[in-house]
Amino acid sequence: MGHLFELSASLKDSLVVLPVNSESRERIQKVWTNNPNLKKLPLFTLYGDTILKKLFPHQLFPHLVWIDQEGKYLGTTDAEYANKEYVRAIYNGTKSIGKLKSDTDLFNPQEISLQQYFKADSSRHFFPYLSELKRQSRIFLQADSSIRYYAINTQMVTFYAIATASQGMAYEPKRRKINIPNIKTFEYQKDYGYQADWDAENAFSYERVFPKGTTTAQIYAQLLQDLNAHFKLEGKMENTSSPVLALRQIEKPNEDARLTAPSIKLSNWIYQINKIPGLDWVINQTQLNPQTLMPALPKEPTLEAIQQSLKSFGLQLQPAEETLPTFHLNPTDKL
Repeated sequence: MGHLFELSASLKDSLVVLPVNSESRERIQKVWTNNPNLKKLPLFTLYGDTILKKLFPHQLFPHLVWIDQEGKYLGTTDAEYANKEYVRAIYNGTKSIGKLKSDTDLFNPQEISLQQYFKADSSRHFFPYLSELKRQSRIFLQADSSIRYYAINTQMVTFYAIATASQGMAYEPKRRKINIPNIKTFEYQKDYGYQADWDAENAFSYERVFPKGTTTAQIYAQLLQDLNAHFKLEGKMENTSSPVLALRQIEKPNEDARLTAPSIKLSNWIYQINKIPGLDWVINQTQLNPQTLMPALPKEPTLEAIQQSLKSFGLQLQPAEETLPTFHLNPTDKL
């Protein structure tokens, strides 16, 4: 909401934002009053609406309805299209609404299977992107005691991460070796454009029913097998020799500096540093307890700056080689 009002204020000549709400005035005011972020904003909204929702039916939020200067309905999108460049392009007529958001044909995947929805037989397990549904997944017991697993509107990277979660860390970009012809289909990146457009082309859904007593590990093992067969790929976890940065205690810490420095727990420090692009994977080769306080990471976390922050703690990151569980994805020769 804050973003939309800021956008409207910066584009006064080409954009008016009109929030519409079917809730009562009293309920809306209560939410705005109790929400510290909302009550700072100059918000307004239509309330108690029963007409516009019928004209522009929807179930999922946010739901942005685009109407041009002449009052013509252009389409609906989700929130990522609410930016200056897109508004200017629509206003100037140099761009039309792209992939439309659609959720008027909403169905409950817990009540009806994907096979039933797509009128497919039980041998089919992969299905296209469903614009009317949010990304979701679930394993649940059905009335006949069979077990159904479904995942809707999911990226390939997420499917493989789920399928190999018990074997390693496939979610971690530094712990992957991806070698497939079209790398852009594997995981969304910001420089690919709008995620809704990317999802429509590359995200997909999956469903399989398992016999009574099937374990979660068996479900995910089958998912991995199905992914590899469907995409003619070989995705697997392998112990791989990799360059790392080993955290080592090289001298006694300066206790005075250690007590006064901003700090975080070692377990959090390891987690945060492994999210920093450009650094090799960091492993702990000290005898320190995971709850031990570490120096906070610098605002500009270069390797040099991190090493400097570790000095008073008697610690250092040293280059090394380590065998780590690593996710590998390669094409197969199977036709």
